[in-house]
Amino acid sequence: MLKTIIIFFVALLLGILLTKLLIPVLRRMKMGQTILADGPSWHNTKSGTPTMGGLVFLPVACLSLLGGVSLDKVYVLLCGLLFCLIGALDDGIKILKKRNMGLTSKQKFSMQVIASCLLALILRFPMGIHAVWIPVVGSVSLGNLFIPFVILFFLAMTNSINLTDGIDGLATSTCFINAVFLAIVAFIMRDYRDIGQTMIALCGVLLAFFIFNSHPAKVFMGDTGALCLGGLLAGAAVVMGLEFAFVVTGIWFLIETASVIIQTTHFRITGKRFFKMSPFHHHLELCMWKETKIVLFASIVTALACGIMLILLKY
Repeated sequence: MLKTIIIFFVALLLGILLTKLLIPVLRRMKMGQTILADGPSWHNTKSGTPTMGGLVFLPVACLSLLGGVSLDKVYVLLCGLLFCLIGALDDGIKILKKRNMGLTSKQKFSMQVIASCLLALILRFPMGIHAVWIPVVGSVSLGNLFIPFVILFFLAMTNSINLTDGIDGLATSTCFINAVFLAIVAFIMRDYRDIGQTMIALCGVLLAFFIFNSHPAKVFMGDTGALCLGGLLAGAAVVMGLEFAFVVTGIWFLIETASVIIQTTHFRITGKRFFKMSPFHHHLELCMWKETKIVLFASIVTALACGIMLILLKY
């Protein structure tokens, strides 16, 4: 337990230090965010804010290795690394070409599919994991169907977290609460202390990053950070068999994704928008919700979902 406490505070302090040092470096390298032309008009003031701040997440999460090296821990960090690389490539192209789109949707999705396939195969065969926990039912083995299931899970969660990262502090706060949930389950309800240490390190760096990412944000995590967080959190969930639990605790991520699907489908059928704008946080903004209010609301929804799932896991 002492090691875990030390890991948290070192991650917190190191996260603050690295982010503080990274911001001026990103500014000097002109790694500023390009704002979507069809986004809320007041977002234009954020143009040029340093992005790719999520580069700090993975190095700090690796502090958990100080508590010991294990296959589970290395696997979760590998998940973060693969998706971080995809995000960094996407961000790099955006910055170099000074546009909001980096990789094409096909390029990005193809890379995510390849990464997800690799991670699913590692999980199923070398690690021998093939079961998921379903609320009320309990642990259920999926056999080789586990592979496509995990691929879809990685794709869904990493992309939904990426969509959530649209206003100051939103993805940071909701991911922090989910990391706390996974840490609690790993330490108290499941025998996954190693993963718990990685989640604790992630909690520390997310708390540190929130200081700079909360409204008004001094730095954005970019796709680099959002996809990395998706990889780390989804990786921890699949190792512990908590895919269905994470779908519940990640309710806000799914709301954001569902809003995009509903908006696109409704527009194609009727030629009209269902929401004022998607993802959902932009709809709330156009309903004149302040960014801080949206972040608080999303955090409360996420915390309640985590509380409900902890009760279900216990019983």
